Formats: sequence, structure tokens, C-alpha cells
Amino acid sequence: MRKSLQIHLIFGLLFITIGCNGNAETDESFDLHDIYSYEYNSIESEHNDLITKWISESRLSDHPISIHSISNDQQRYGYDYVFAKGYKAFEITFVFSADSMDSKGPLHIVGIKGEEDEEILVKIKYDSRYVLGTIISDRRIFSKD
Repeated sequence: MRKSLQIHLIFGLLFITIGCNGNAETDESFDLHDIYSYEYNSIESEHNDLITKWISESRLSDHPISIHSISNDQQRYGYDYVFAKGYKAFEITFVFSADSMDSKGPLHIVGIKGEEDEEILVKIKYDSRYVLGTIISDRRIFSKD
């Protein structure tokens, strides 16, 4: 009886181990460019008047970084425009859980300091099914030390 119990236990553990081997199918075509993309010094033609006016207002502001979001529930893609004074580039990261390709998360944006008289504009196009919002931060997610 004891030997029979041991055999059942061994087969049970073997079954559990084989069933949990982590060979779940993954979507090899998954690409972050499907979730967000960005372009420097670019404005969508349908946003031109609105964003040009907003940039003029941002230049007069005391804030070094300004953001303008354009999105609605009826469209799959949203846009964030980020304008900065005294910066030369942006580090843009999508924060999500690698456990699930269906996960949602924010875009994390960090300005990279430039000369005091430099200005930069970035247009970010994102899939609103995945991107929940945008965070402007002065700290990088991953240190480059």
C-alpha cells in the first residue's frame, strides 16, 4: 500500500511538472511599435493649428516641460505632444508587465538636459488599448551607470 502511494505521488508530481513547463504560446509578432511610436519636431496635419498655438503658449510659460494630449474614446490612437525648454531629447518608455501581452500601463517620459536655449518637441502616437496615461519624470526607470 505504501509503495502504491509513492508511485501515485511520483506520477502526480511528474504530471504537475510536465503541465507547468512554461511552454505557453507567445505572439512572436508582438512589437512595441504597435503600442507607441514617436517623432521629433513633427505635428499631425489635423493637429497643426492647435499644437502650433499651444507651443507658442508653452514658450511663455515658466514650466520647462509642457504636455498636450489629444485622444477620445472613439479612436484607437491617441497623441501626446511634449514640448521642453532647455532639453535636447526625451527617453520614452512603455511600462507594462512582461507576464501578459494584454497588460496596460503608462508611458514614462524623461527629459534629457541640453543647453538653456534649446527647445524640443516630440509627438507620441499610442494605442489607447494599452497606454493608460503619460508620466513626465526627472528620474529614469533604468539607471545608465
